[in-house]
Amino acid sequence: MSLNEDPTYTKLKSLAEKYPENILLQLKLKYYRPYPPTGISDDDVLYEALKEKYNR
Repeated sequence: MSLNEDPTYTKLKSLAEKYPENILLQLKLKYYRPYPPTGISDDDVLYEALKEKYNR
């Protein structure tokens, strides 16, 4: 399944386009990986997004 067919990615992308000022949402989209896991858990993705947001 490609990312464009993944319903979670599609929803996340539409929200990111609707709220471009939401940095955390933009970073979540940037680091999103579909299930089955690619070695990166959802918690790791959230951690990376938060780390990037607050380490600016």
